[in-house]
Amino acid sequence: MTSIEIANVSKRFRVSHYGTPSLFQLLRGLGQSASHKHNFEALKGVSLKIQKGDKVGLIGRNGAGKTTLMRLIHGIYKPDEGSVTVHGKVVAILQLGIGLIGILSVRDNIYFYGTILGLSGSEIRANYDNILAISELEEFEGAEVRQLSTGMRQRLAFAVATTVRADILLLDEVLAVGDQAFRNKCYSFLTETLAKSVTVLYASHNLASVMEYFPKTIWLDNGRVIDYGDTAEVLEKYKSKYGRPLEERQAMSAAAV
Repeated sequence: MTSIEIANVSKRFRVSHYGTPSLFQLLRGLGQSASHKHNFEALKGVSLKIQKGDKVGLIGRNGAGKTTLMRLIHGIYKPDEGSVTVHGKVVAILQLGIGLIGILSVRDNIYFYGTILGLSGSEIRANYDNILAISELEEFEGAEVRQLSTGMRQRLAFAVATTVRADILLLDEVLAVGDQAFRNKCYSFLTETLAKSVTVLYASHNLASVMEYFPKTIWLDNGRVIDYGDTAEVLEKYKSKYGRPLEERQAMSAAAV
């Protein structure tokens, strides 16, 4: 059964460019920067099918279109052309902390953010203590979120988001944030999730984590799908084009000594 179907999808954004005024313009009082706009095509005719329960990595250099694709699947963006069809409840952990309200307390944000993500009041109440424990914020329950550090806010958002039961889970680089203890917690969650029938799409620059956890991988470049299939094969082609990441080169050098 298909979980995500993307059919000939294109997405464009209107981008403004500002030019620096010349000395002549400044002398004549015309010192405002001139601007012009053009369409940036983030995705170009993308077609993909991801089956229910598939665990799929998503790779590509910055600007390749990974985040745009994630946001289209989540419904944040609408395609300019083509269609995106999903079967089941989608939960996206894209930018931890986005959606929290700084002037509200940790307690109120758990209810507010949980509601946004689709949790009912009874579900939030049933999981409230566990959310506080996962985020390690029991002593800060009444504190305003704007008083917390970035890491504390990330833990709070992660604890709430991972409480939501998803049919389709979208992860965008979130496993690379925070300190080592928090990253370990993220990977523990990922390991537990991968053991379930949840469809997972994971965008990352960390090729080692993609190789370890995801049997299939999509390679995006300049808004187009270059390859989609067995992870080992896709990553080898990717590395042949762009070179191996630094950590892999260091490991190979160490093994050769």
